[in-house]
Amino acid sequence: MSYIQRDTLSLHSAILWCPLFIVLALSPLPANSAEEFKIKHFSDWSLRCQLATDSTSRNCELFQRVVHKKSEQQLLQLAFAYQQGSKQPVAIALLPLGILLTSGIGLQVDNNKAIQSSVRTCTAQGCQMLFLAGDEFLRSLKAGLILRVAFLDATSGRQITVPISLKGFSAGIKALRATR
Repeated sequence: MSYIQRDTLSLHSAILWCPLFIVLALSPLPANSAEEFKIKHFSDWSLRCQLATDSTSRNCELFQRVVHKKSEQQLLQLAFAYQQGSKQPVAIALLPLGILLTSGIGLQVDNNKAIQSSVRTCTAQGCQMLFLAGDEFLRSLKAGLILRVAFLDATSGRQITVPISLKGFSAGIKALRATR
């Protein structure tokens, strides 16, 4: 899709730590965001860290945001983050409203076998999908070039596939792991 662009600085993703899952919530960047966030870029991926409220730990996420070039509407945001004490990161995607929830979400790295996930909840910001990113999936992301995220439009039933560049993912996930 030539009309897709990547934008990693337009919105801020705050990670809310829940007992079982990390939930991605979007809010505008605060005016003094340079002081509150440290952002490091890894090609098409960005690592964003914020000092936790206890001032001794950091909440970090590796993310990429995909928007439509013409409308500048967000199509998808994908982030990876570690829950406290977890050895595997959680993958969190914010998808647009109006997707067919019962069909699930397909994720495919290059020409590898696709995996299915489901939407956990929908809010005013969009629909959230999250799952534990296992070793095999992480290996494929590190070695891959493109991750395709596919879902169905609830109105037309048409499949929408959003390509996500994996350029910089391997270095970014290594840096995210180092923040734990």
